[in-house]
Amino acid sequence: MKIVLHNYWRSSASHRVRIGLGLKKLPYDYVIVNIVKRDQHADTYRAKNPMAQVPTLEITDDDGTVHALNQSLPILEYLDERFPEPALMPKDLYLRARTRILAEIVNSGIQPLQNLSVMQHVKGQLGQDDKAWSAHWISRGLTAFLMIGCGVFTIFLSTASEAFQLLLSVGAGTGLIYLLRWFWWRINAWSEISAMASSFLIAIALFIAKKSGHGLSDEANLLITVAVTTVVWVTVTMFTKPADDETLRKFYLLTRPAGPGWNRIRREGDLPASPDSVPMMLLGWTAGIAFVYAGLFGSGSFLYGKFGVAAVWLVVFVVSGGALIWIVPRVFSAKGASQDSGVPALGVAIETASTGESG
Repeated sequence: MKIVLHNYWRSSASHRVRIGLGLKKLPYDYVIVNIVKRDQHADTYRAKNPMAQVPTLEITDDDGTVHALNQSLPILEYLDERFPEPALMPKDLYLRARTRILAEIVNSGIQPLQNLSVMQHVKGQLGQDDKAWSAHWISRGLTAFLMIGCGVFTIFLSTASEAFQLLLSVGAGTGLIYLLRWFWWRINAWSEISAMASSFLIAIALFIAKKSGHGLSDEANLLITVAVTTVVWVTVTMFTKPADDETLRKFYLLTRPAGPGWNRIRREGDLPASPDSVPMMLLGWTAGIAFVYAGLFGSGSFLYGKFGVAAVWLVVFVVSGGALIWIVPRVFSAKGASQDSGVPALGVAIETASTGESG
C-alpha cells in the first residue's frame, strides 16, 4: 500500500490530515500543491480534485487499485475506519457527536469563509474589505467553538477543585508576562499570544496526564507551567520584532513605566523619567496582596470558629490596610508633581496617541 498526500503547508485542512496520518504513524509521500501559485487549477490536479482544493489523499492498494479522496474530514474518517488504532474519535457516541460538532464549526463555519479563493473574490470581485470579512466569521465561529468546547470539557471534571486547579495553572503561566509587559519595552503582541497559548496547552496536557494516572502534584504542575511558559514567551520575544519606536514612545507617555526596562526608549526618545518608584510599587503590591488574602482567610477562619487564627489574620489585615493608606497617596502625589514639572499630562498623551501627532 502506498499513500500520497497532495497538500500545501499554509492549508489548515491539509494540516488536519497530516496530523491524522502522524497520529496513526502512516508513512506517506508529501506532494506540494502551491495554492498561491494556483497549482491546484492545473488540469492534472483538477482530475483528482474537481473543486481545485487541497488536500487530496491518494491510496494505492497492493492490487494496484487507486482511491482518491478529497475534503479533510471525510479523509480523516476514512483513515479512522480503515486504520482503527489509535482512534481519532472518542468511543462514546455522545462525545463522538460533540467532536463532529466542533469539527464542523471550523470546517464549515470558519475555514472556508476565509479561504484564499474566497478572500480574493471578496476583495477583487466585490470590492469589499477582505480582512473585515474574515475577522467577522473567524470571531463568530471561534466564540461558538469555545462555548461548546468548554461545555464538553466539563464532562471530564470530577470536582470543583479540579476546575480551580486547572484555571490556576493557566493563570500562573501567564502571570509573569502580564506584570513584566509594563516594565520591559521588548515585550510585544506575539509575546502575550505565545504565553497564553503555551500556558493553556501545557495546563491541558498536564490535566490529561493526571486524569490518565500519570500526573504530578498540583504544586509541580504549577511550577512546570510557569517555567515552560516563561521559556516559550521569552524565546518568542527575542525572535520577533518589537513594536515600532513611535508606538513605544506613545505608550510610555500614556503609562510612564518605571524601572530600567524602558531606559532605551527614555534615552533615545529624550523622554522624562518616570515619576513612579519601583520599591514603592513593590511595597504597595505586597501590602495589597496581604490585605486581600488576610480579609479572605480571616473571614473564613472566623466563620469556622477558629478565632485565634482569625485574630492573626485581623492583625495582618489592619497592618496591610494601614500600609496601603500610607502608600497610595504618595504614589499619586508623585505623579501629580511630575506633571507640574513638565511631564505631559495624561489627557495630552492620550490625545497625542489617538491623533498620531508627533514632533
